[in-house]
Amino acid sequence: MTSAGERRELARYQLPTGPRVLYAQRVNGHVAIADVPAQDHGRVYLVERHIESQAAMAGLVADYLAETRRRGEPAARVPIELRRDDRA
Repeated sequence: MTSAGERRELARYQLPTGPRVLYAQRVNGHVAIADVPAQDHGRVYLVERHIESQAAMAGLVADYLAETRRRGEPAARVPIELRRDDRA
């Protein structure tokens, strides 16, 4: 059985596809960070599943938002140039 606590909003940001939210949530005693669309549709990304401290969380959120803004897409996505094409 999984034990999950209440979600806590860490940050909001806007993309051309719509607003998104970074949440922290304690799951089985560990703090996880997820990138979730603000509306009821779209992909949810697990950013990190175990944060050790408040300082680590603050650094991760700052870096994640900077990279997301630079790329124009959630930083949790694998950049297209790094994706493998397994259909060959």
